[in-house]
Amino acid sequence: MNTICTEQNSDLQLDRLAAQRALYAQAKTIFGWHAFLSTVVAGALIFATLFFDWLKPYALCWGFALTALDILAITPWQKKLREKAALIQESFDCDVLGLPWQTIKGKPADHETVVEYAKRYREVEPSFDSLRNWYSTDACGIPLFLGRVVCQRANAVWDGKQRRIYARYLIGAVVVLTLLLLLLGIVRGMHVAELFSRAIAPLNAGIWMTLRQIMENHEAAGRLDKLKEHAGNLWKHAIDGATEGELATECRSLQSELFDHRKRTVSVFDWLYWRLRRAHEQQMQETAVQLVSELRAARGDTAD
Repeated sequence: MNTICTEQNSDLQLDRLAAQRALYAQAKTIFGWHAFLSTVVAGALIFATLFFDWLKPYALCWGFALTALDILAITPWQKKLREKAALIQESFDCDVLGLPWQTIKGKPADHETVVEYAKRYREVEPSFDSLRNWYSTDACGIPLFLGRVVCQRANAVWDGKQRRIYARYLIGAVVVLTLLLLLLGIVRGMHVAELFSRAIAPLNAGIWMTLRQIMENHEAAGRLDKLKEHAGNLWKHAIDGATEGELATECRSLQSELFDHRKRTVSVFDWLYWRLRRAHEQQMQETAVQLVSELRAARGDTAD
């Protein structure tokens, strides 16, 4: 047995998980409001200009003002929240998986920050039930240096699928929006310049945000493919009988890559996360059982 199961359910670690989830939720809220202002409100302004021509310059300014605000404030704000959440989750992983902290990644979040954001999450879920047993309990019945490999492999494959699905939804939205704008131009008999100034320019911030989301989610999925391959090689090394010292070095390297991925990855809306979460968790549990079975068969008494 190792300490993964007991440590991950300790009060401190549950507070850390709650804090990182609250931080990600805040980043998603900011993104949601930005999406609303740059699409729904911008679309309403476009519709209004069809009846009130004097609104045209205001609709034009709306799109460019939101784009500037996104570049100067909204995106940096979300990035800061994601980095803070990634640092807190790194502290959780280092303690639960018994990995040393790498100072080059920054300083761990202070306890006051963890308590502040954990308190916010407690208002949503007082029991913290969804945070318990973060890693599969099947990883707890083997030595720690092998159990952490099982946990890290689960981290490497967690949300690649949902990001590709999300990117496909966004591509579909861009196609539908493009067709609607073209239809609007044809029906209203607009020239290209008028279509751009009256319809496309006010949606500039929304179009830019959507295209960036598509690219960043595809990049995130690509990073996860590489992490999955790295974790697979690490697992093969463990199966082949790697020593504790050899695996510890490789696990620390993989953990650094996981941290960088979390820090850079944009948030996915909760409706998609919760829709796919149950299937992902079931897959993770089944994979953990399979990995531990493979390990026991390959290493015999060493894995007991």
